[in-house]
Amino acid sequence: MSSLNPALAVAAGRPHLATLGFHRLTLLLVGLNATVALVTFPFYESFGLAIDWSSFTVPLVATAFAIAGWLGPVATPGRAAELPIAESLLVFVLMAACCTVVTPAQYLAVALDRPLADGWLARADAFMGISVPEAVSWTRSHPWLVRVLWLSYFSLQAQFVAPILLLGILRRDRDRLWEFAFHFHVCLIATLLGLVLFPAMCAFGYYRFEALIDQTVFIRDFAALRSGTFTVLRLTELEGLITFPTFHVAGGLIVTWVFRRYAAVFAGLLLLNTLMIASTVLLGPHYAIDIVASVALVGLSILLYRHWGRRLLGASEP
Repeated sequence: MSSLNPALAVAAGRPHLATLGFHRLTLLLVGLNATVALVTFPFYESFGLAIDWSSFTVPLVATAFAIAGWLGPVATPGRAAELPIAESLLVFVLMAACCTVVTPAQYLAVALDRPLADGWLARADAFMGISVPEAVSWTRSHPWLVRVLWLSYFSLQAQFVAPILLLGILRRDRDRLWEFAFHFHVCLIATLLGLVLFPAMCAFGYYRFEALIDQTVFIRDFAALRSGTFTVLRLTELEGLITFPTFHVAGGLIVTWVFRRYAAVFAGLLLLNTLMIASTVLLGPHYAIDIVASVALVGLSILLYRHWGRRLLGASEP
């Protein structure tokens, strides 16, 4: 594990920016976020999509406070114990920035009105011998299982906080913290690209059954975007539209993976995210092939980090 070294943290009485998380890997993640913004923002107006910037106020204010917290040790040098908090805040800022540019970009991707991929996604499921409608019908007959799967499905956002708090602040394991940040960016942006190339109305839309998770907003927004009647993007009202690969599965996998050296936490996450991954099919939001693609995506991200990301960070462990 690579923790912050107070002996390297001070330059002229102030912490060095590298110990606060400003290194080559940070620049890569900033570059990825900037690239998505530059590639997408000029085209919203072309597709009749106006961004309601007032809906960005709360996340922007929260991000501004996080940036201030990150810069705090520079402005007022204090104890070395404060440095992991500052570095963790920077990871939060980078992740928030990634979500801020990718979330509305999903709507632009669907507005491209490309041919839907549902037909071959359904055929891929059939080839594997899996029927999502039958799986949902079976789950529906077990109300206790629906509740368990529902809770696991909606645990993902809370899980994204765990690496920042546990790895970044409590354990001071900056290697795993930055590995998480790398996988988060790579997988989220890759799934956005997947939506551009393979838009899909999801299993419940294709097979026309009622999913066990409310998909009213998805159905409404997806149809309106493809018909050109969706006009205003409000960050607080946007729905996840990504299908293949699914970031829901990828996110659970990367959270579990970065805790692999912490047996108790890893075991708990393994159980939770096994249920969460199963829920993406058993509750009806996704095709089974979406899971397969997400596993492959996370595997690729792990390889990229080991052969590239770690060198940018200067991590001490594989």
